[in-house]
Amino acid sequence: MPSLKNKILDLLSRMGVIAHAKIDLDTFKNFESEMDNYYKVNSNYHAFIAPAYYPLWYDLIHDFMPSSAVVLEVGAGRSCFGDYLKDKSIDAIYHSQDITDINHQWLAEHSEKFWNCPLKDVHGSYDVIFSTYVYEHVVNPQEFLEEADRLLKDGGVHIVIGPNYDVPGYLCPSLRSNSFWTRLKTIILLISLRITQRFSSVSHFLINTAPACLTLKWYRDADACHIVSKMDLVNWCKANNYTVEDLHYPGANLRDKIFKKILVLQVACRKKQ
Repeated sequence: MPSLKNKILDLLSRMGVIAHAKIDLDTFKNFESEMDNYYKVNSNYHAFIAPAYYPLWYDLIHDFMPSSAVVLEVGAGRSCFGDYLKDKSIDAIYHSQDITDINHQWLAEHSEKFWNCPLKDVHGSYDVIFSTYVYEHVVNPQEFLEEADRLLKDGGVHIVIGPNYDVPGYLCPSLRSNSFWTRLKTIILLISLRITQRFSSVSHFLINTAPACLTLKWYRDADACHIVSKMDLVNWCKANNYTVEDLHYPGANLRDKIFKKILVLQVACRKKQ
């Protein structure tokens, strides 16, 4: 369905939702700069000031860690993963990474090494790389996956946890500031695109180049510029010598477990040896 797929992508692009491969370099650089500036000036951004403690996710991540594992958390914010390791007396070397220096002191105190730089400038070799609710904020998902691949040992695992906008009608919050009819049209086009994608092995990595955070007061995930698709990630993994395993979040209760299973991307991507 190449012609139908291209027609859908063209209609989406007119609303600012563009497949990453189709974004021209100048447009991408300008957008990347806008988002970098946004995070630099918004020091009260929730993820920058509130400690993040996800013990149930951490238990699942721990299951993939070999003895004396070297672990990197990407987009760590105010992560409490270092505290989790200490509380559980887990033998591991924990490094953290983030693009802002707002949490420099926090991460320097809670991890053995803090990389205050883009992922492309991180060096090392890791058994496990993970992120929690970061993937949807990545402006260049393909580069993100390629850089994680560069840092990951053969046989290592890259764990991605975040929203899954493949679910019909589940619209990325950065698009919710649009008019009702624009939102409805976007939902229909996204559903149509995912249907065509089932007949191909292409990863689109859709980017919203006009997220609500750039024009409106912040609300949760108004800056989630990446329209995350599990199909995109799985297709990339298959093309790059990875296997993909679904995680099974235990949930605080049945409702929480069902919610996470349907609406959350929770996968472990293992690099083949």
